[in-house]
Amino acid sequence: MKTFSFLKSIFWGSLFHRKKSSVAGITPAQRFLAVKTPNQTVKDIPTSPVSRRTSYLDQQGLILPGTCFQDNSFRVKLHRFLRDNIPILNSAVWIWTRICTAPAYFDLKGSEDPALLDKGTEVIRELDRRIYQHSFQKFGGVDALLVQFFRSLFTDGAVCGELVLTPSRDGLDKFYFIDPATLRLKLKNENTWEIYQEVDGNLTRLNPASTF
Repeated sequence: MKTFSFLKSIFWGSLFHRKKSSVAGITPAQRFLAVKTPNQTVKDIPTSPVSRRTSYLDQQGLILPGTCFQDNSFRVKLHRFLRDNIPILNSAVWIWTRICTAPAYFDLKGSEDPALLDKGTEVIRELDRRIYQHSFQKFGGVDALLVQFFRSLFTDGAVCGELVLTPSRDGLDKFYFIDPATLRLKLKNENTWEIYQEVDGNLTRLNPASTF
């Protein structure tokens, strides 16, 4: 169980970790940015996703374009095909995913003011209601986000997503998953790689400040 807690702490530590600051008036978005991209500003984080939405379930067997054998997408789609067609693999992924996404709760401390604690609790609950990209579904929030996170991790061996801010840029809005099979890397110079998403033959450069 320590391993599962460690994996969960890595994800949430990178996504929602906040450093203490003595600067008055600093927003949650600015605190997030200080951890994720120290050399960029809040203006570099979009309020709508740059990446394109694709379905993880649109694979039809292993009839894939010949180009997929030249990149990582074939391996990813092969793993999904095996998971979906071999019951014992499907069960293993399902069990490991559920173990890692056991029900959780939060408890706020650090203040004796009930009104302040209630306000903080409501802020977290609002974030939980909207953070998942399909928040309109009955099963949403952090629980649904973690299920998709670990399902992708245990099947594809990778997880990718894009975090966007609220329209007012004063907080985190949603986390959009990006299909790892659509990711491509380009060498910009000797020391810098750029990450792209390929959908229907078109490349979209992803925002490094908001892409995980």
